[in-house]
Amino acid sequence: MGLEVETFEIGKLTRCQKIDQSQGRGEYAYHSRLSKMKKGYVGLITWCRGRGGEQNTLRTYGLPPSHSEELIIQIPSESAQHASDKYEKAACKAYGFWQHSSFIGYSSYLYKKGVGSYGIRFCSSEKYGNAAVVPMHDENGKLWSCQILNDNGSKRMIAGSRAKGLFHRLKEPKNGDIIGIAESYVTAATCMELSGIPMVSCFSADNMPLVAASIRKLYPRSSIILFADNDRHLEERGLKNKGLLMAKKAIDVVGKSICMIEPEFVGVAPSKDASDWNDLLRIQGAKFTIEFIKEKIERADV
Repeated sequence: MGLEVETFEIGKLTRCQKIDQSQGRGEYAYHSRLSKMKKGYVGLITWCRGRGGEQNTLRTYGLPPSHSEELIIQIPSESAQHASDKYEKAACKAYGFWQHSSFIGYSSYLYKKGVGSYGIRFCSSEKYGNAAVVPMHDENGKLWSCQILNDNGSKRMIAGSRAKGLFHRLKEPKNGDIIGIAESYVTAATCMELSGIPMVSCFSADNMPLVAASIRKLYPRSSIILFADNDRHLEERGLKNKGLLMAKKAIDVVGKSICMIEPEFVGVAPSKDASDWNDLLRIQGAKFTIEFIKEKIERADV
């Protein structure tokens, strides 16, 4: 439910804050009580009150019988937890953050980039400004984290959360449709608006091979187009063009019915602000970019 629980008490109404709330106390609360079950097992019934008075009742089953009226819960120290445990803890926070983000809102960053909102939510606070919240799921649909796009363009995730192999489908494709994959949400949204192709954001170049493999598994009859970033500015520093490199690795992983197209900046000096498809749209205009994408896809023959 996204509540920040500092102490866990049974049989007592406990007031608390929501996760990441800096002020205020009393609107949120929970009340847990023991529930005796068959064969001596003990369950918990917890009532929660969240934002706007939203109420839920949660049940926990199968706890071993206790010889006293108190239930002692031991939380392992941070150093004793495995990485998977940390990811699970962060996933709970991400779920709470996502649940308490708004379906309706405004993002200064998305407005600046000129793209719409697809399957995302919003939050507004002193900490984040008017931010967009992008969910990060695995191929089984589990929410592991959220990417928060702040006013100034910075991108943050839920602390300690998993990022590897996660993605966001801006529009749910059908098996057999052409599906596009891009790194950032903004690039994915730009490509979907220009091409009409259902897009997936993989959040980073490093994630592209893993996400491409997941999309192939989920949609085995679909062709995949990788809308790669063209990181020419890295080559200027003697580094590899990571956007193109990881897209090529994704092609090697998936094998069939997959291709890559990249933006070309003719007469434009290499820079971080001239590397992705949103940059090309800003520099060259919608008409040129739409025609360029169409020509690239036709040449790719997917």
